[in-house]
Amino acid sequence: DQSIIDGALGRKSLGARAVAEGIILCTGASYHMSMDKVIEDTVNIYRIMNLPKADTLPPEVEGTLEKTLKQHGEALVNGALTDTMVVPLLRSGVLRGGRLVVRDPSKVLLKPDTLDKLQTRGVALQAVDAAVELNLSGDLGIPVPDYVEENVSTKVVKIIQSYTGVVDKMVWRKF
Repeated sequence: DQSIIDGALGRKSLGARAVAEGIILCTGASYHMSMDKVIEDTVNIYRIMNLPKADTLPPEVEGTLEKTLKQHGEALVNGALTDTMVVPLLRSGVLRGGRLVVRDPSKVLLKPDTLDKLQTRGVALQAVDAAVELNLSGDLGIPVPDYVEENVSTKVVKIIQSYTGVVDKMVWRKF
């Protein structure tokens, strides 16, 4: 049996490994009026959901994240990882060259700018459970007839175009 969970870009927890085996990320005009914002946030979610899997687990945070990082240079964060937690540690230099491991990428709630700063300062951000893993067995499941044909892109365009009226009315308020 398979179930499909319909979520929104802002509800990443629905893509947690404990809830779902895979993720299909679809974004568009209903998310935000600015296409630049849609692209920026989509890329950010993609980056987060593709965090590398941690080979080893660092010590769990005991007390504060700052204390654990000062003692060990790395930490396992059990809950959410937010800008409020990370930015002060970046400013203080405690995180430079360190490693943060989260249980699940869906718990990473960092803005694109914060992710960039972590990378610039040599901070390794990893996950215990990778959201995206390669299918090493090569089993691609049962082919869906509509997607095996060569003209799939034409069908997709027709589907998208069929929703133009709905998007104009609901998103852009064109009547």
